[in-house]
Amino acid sequence: MADSIAELSTLIEKTDDTPDSHLLMRISAAQVHIEHLAELAISAASQALRVAIASGQALEILFRRHEGEFAEWLAGAIPKKADGGELLCEKTARRYRTLWKKRDILFPPDGSEPPCRSLTEAYIKLGILPEPEAAEHDPNAVHSAFRLSYSLPSGDPETWAPADRRAFLTKAEPIVEAWNRARELIGAT
Repeated sequence: MADSIAELSTLIEKTDDTPDSHLLMRISAAQVHIEHLAELAISAASQALRVAIASGQALEILFRRHEGEFAEWLAGAIPKKADGGELLCEKTARRYRTLWKKRDILFPPDGSEPPCRSLTEAYIKLGILPEPEAAEHDPNAVHSAFRLSYSLPSGDPETWAPADRRAFLTKAEPIVEAWNRARELIGAT
């Protein structure tokens, strides 16, 4: 695979005196290769989405087992990459769980819409990522990171079921951390 523009330019031999027929033959062969690679990319993207959905199902089971402590549990339970980075962070786990829970939106059983073909397409359809046009062209577009939707049980947390308290703590933790950090940054300016 070519890693630079200079290498790319050598993929098709050309000189000012190369016959048109030779250049066209090389371009045609390159186009067949490009189309094949594009088909492979589309297939891989679709497979990645399906595997993420299946992972979301398993993560949902683990989330229920470790409610209230899921983020910490996950950080300690998932092995690290060879470079020491996270193999699966809590944010990605949350996204995969959402894919699982909303799979009928992504793959409508009645065939009313075409199925999603990639993680990015699915994230946009579910509102996890903004529509590219909105993010690029609308200066007032609300970034998906600022959307929050959670229905609280009514009354004081003391009256909530233990599972509701654990679920609230797990789901609210990233928001509380971001809020605290934003307050720190405002205080520093």
